[in-house]
Amino acid sequence: MTRAIARSLGIALLTAFIAISGEWVTFRRCPAHRALAAPVILDGGFAVARPGDAQFACTVRHCLVGSLCHDDARCYCAPPEVDVAARIGGACVVDHLHPAPADEDGRCRNARCTEHLDGK
Repeated sequence: MTRAIARSLGIALLTAFIAISGEWVTFRRCPAHRALAAPVILDGGFAVARPGDAQFACTVRHCLVGSLCHDDARCYCAPPEVDVAARIGGACVVDHLHPAPADEDGRCRNARCTEHLDGK
């Protein structure tokens, strides 16, 4: 019985180690963190600005545990009257007030968004 408990604890510890290692690798190779240093945050993907949306270039704090954190760059689409920074807990600037698929300037291009926020 003691051997079975020890084996179960060993498997649990190994599983926890693998899970934490995976999270660490994901945290270190975070694409949103790498976008912070790039001139373009987002220029492709599936999410496109909706009619009436503005595009916001934002930085958001991403933490693994405790104080092990870095800033991520993301593009949000929301109605212009939405306080995006307060909603996401980050810092934002308007990148395009009226984004269009042909936009090739700014940090959020081609009317693409990391996430849509509603005006509620």
